[in-house]
Amino acid sequence: MGNTYKKRGQIRCSASFADADGDALDPDTVVFVYRPPGETRTELSYGADGEVVRESVGIYHVDLDVDVNGDWVYGFYATGTGRSGNETSFHVEIARVL
Repeated sequence: MGNTYKKRGQIRCSASFADADGDALDPDTVVFVYRPPGETRTELSYGADGEVVRESVGIYHVDLDVDVNGDWVYGFYATGTGRSGNETSFHVEIARVL
């Protein structure tokens, strides 16, 4: 399990894409997928969904509101040029004073 965050917070989920030489590149398609605990998965695509932000060549992020306690799973994947993917998870717990 990854990091732990407080409920009602916001976290930044980021991804970077590079070619075989390590040079940053923008894939043909960048997709962000996430699943809060006990809910269905949501898929967001760069260019179609404003939540997926391109910071610079090959670097993308999504700011995710974490409003459900438990273990979340998320990942970015790319298709076409720069095809790749990665998945990770984090835990959300009740904030004691919020």
